[in-house]
Amino acid sequence: RNEYGYWKFKDSYPFKNKGKSRPVVDWAAIAAKTTNGNPLHGEISKEDFPKESWQTDSDYITNFITEAKALLHRVREGIYAEYGWATSLLTSEQIDQRNVFLGVHIASEMDGIGPDKGVAWIYKDSFDALVKKLLNAMMTNDHFFVTLGGHSAAAGHGNNFFQSYMMQFHDVMEPVFDRLGMVLVTANLAQGGMGTLQAVLAGVDVYGEKDFMVWDSSMTEKGPLQDVFGRMMLLSGHRVPILFDIGGGKGFMDALRKEVGAHVGGITSGNPHLKETESLEQAVTLPHALQHLFCKGGVPTCGQTQFKYNASCWTDRVDVETPPTAQNKGYGGQAKWHPGNRSHQLIGRRMTLLFLRALDEAMNIWLKATVSEGSPLDGKYWHLAEEENKIRDALKSANATATPCGELMKLTPRVCNTPMRGGTEWTPRY
Repeated sequence: RNEYGYWKFKDSYPFKNKGKSRPVVDWAAIAAKTTNGNPLHGEISKEDFPKESWQTDSDYITNFITEAKALLHRVREGIYAEYGWATSLLTSEQIDQRNVFLGVHIASEMDGIGPDKGVAWIYKDSFDALVKKLLNAMMTNDHFFVTLGGHSAAAGHGNNFFQSYMMQFHDVMEPVFDRLGMVLVTANLAQGGMGTLQAVLAGVDVYGEKDFMVWDSSMTEKGPLQDVFGRMMLLSGHRVPILFDIGGGKGFMDALRKEVGAHVGGITSGNPHLKETESLEQAVTLPHALQHLFCKGGVPTCGQTQFKYNASCWTDRVDVETPPTAQNKGYGGQAKWHPGNRSHQLIGRRMTLLFLRALDEAMNIWLKATVSEGSPLDGKYWHLAEEENKIRDALKSANATATPCGELMKLTPRVCNTPMRGGTEWTPRY
């Protein structure tokens, strides 16, 4: 608190109005409205916001954005310190290097994504779409859904569930979203050994709503199976998600980007210039998040179970001498091909840094528009339906038989441009 600061924002309206609460939008009534037969999703005009609602108060918004940007800075600085790049310990030249190494690579088109391209990559128009989605959720005080489909490594096998990278992302970002007036819903719906096909064929119901859909199933799904996932996720639910690759899926996502304008991104591969473990003795001098995460050539500890994982079936307690149920000798799923808890944490932090960058840009856009155009924020900055409907309409009108999905589903190619519903008793993770 003393080093990083704390949230200081307060709404002065109740103090100036004898404790009276601000007027609010009747979102339930708005949700029932449609435009050309399509749900409105809260995308109202500037004139529809009630007088004195917070969205109409430029002073409120200016102060809110100031505190929001300070919050985003604090969280980012905490991650930098966690991985040995604390600003207070660096020269200006080292700070510039760090900002590249742990930055987000944004470009109109790109080739050769690698560790020298930061912690995550995303196309410029896809980044803009993420920013707009976040502005939409803030303007409407809505939920924001981040969902994962994948295999056992994605599910977090070998680790405690809350060590999986989706939960690591949620652990850091949920309080941030809360302060910014949104509800973050993070769902790890990965399933061991099977990938995603059985779920995406009931994608409307199994995966539910999603703003940001993460794919991590390269061990179990190749070729057309990947295309099925992408199409089903773009078609199902009210929202058209950004597709995000954890590894091995950039090809099918780029193809959907080219065909229908899908928005895509992903994490980068390899070590983003973090310190390596050189020996057991040197490891203990590293920040905890880096110990046995990346090993210098010949050092074996990064792949050894006792250093790679720290999950256990039972934690010793002073009030219980012996576990009431006999415990396994080892923790299930700690295979050599599953990532350990520090690897999961780093993936979660990569995603976090992307969202911090997008939220920062959202605040910049919002502040600039408030100064130049007043409040509320014009719909051109946060309305999504028109752009998202273009993507979905392109999918629905595609020649399904000519797609990789259609080649796989030869008997029923219309599956490839139809939102699918279904039920299951097979729960995620296991």
